[in-house]
Amino acid sequence: MNYIELQACPICGAHPAKELCDLGRPGGHGYPGCHTYQYKCLKCNLVKGTETHDIYDHKDVAQNRARAGWNEEVNRIRALMRENKNENQNF
Repeated sequence: MNYIELQACPICGAHPAKELCDLGRPGGHGYPGCHTYQYKCLKCNLVKGTETHDIYDHKDVAQNRARAGWNEEVNRIRALMRENKNENQNF
């Protein structure tokens, strides 16, 4: 599997950190051994990607989906910033 390279935060330029959350719950409820993955900028705390789970997929697949979700959010924000810059230049 090819791992997706993470882009830097579009706001501050920092590299995102992976947040990992165990989905197991005390008392035998939940999904023991499964996790939630999400990438988030810890420097400016303004951008975070899509949350993914490894309940049904291998953890590498779920982590790659989380990387893709981060990159999609970065691209969306950069596009909005370009649009805003272009609109401001027209005034």
